[in-house]
Amino acid sequence: MEPPTNNPLHEAIVSFGLGLAAYFARHAMSKDRYPWVVLLGRFFAAGITAVFAGWAVEGLGVEKQNLRYAIVGCLSYASPEVLFYVLATVRKKGDAIIK
Repeated sequence: MEPPTNNPLHEAIVSFGLGLAAYFARHAMSKDRYPWVVLLGRFFAAGITAVFAGWAVEGLGVEKQNLRYAIVGCLSYASPEVLFYVLATVRKKGDAIIK
């Protein structure tokens, strides 16, 4: 039996933890090494993306909590690279407009 999760703060904390765990697993398997500041940013990017993904998946009406956690983990696994690519693209286009 699944515990009741009507508390959005509880869901956000659980999703954030799942995001951190998903990126930790990815970093542990990777051979790339980054400075700790970059890693900290990537961990928080994964966690914040997981929170928003958890709210979005819950809003879409996914009933099973295990499925929601799986979706959140998968989305936050690759989210830091996607976010940094989007930010770099926006920065590049912004710099081109300013010049």
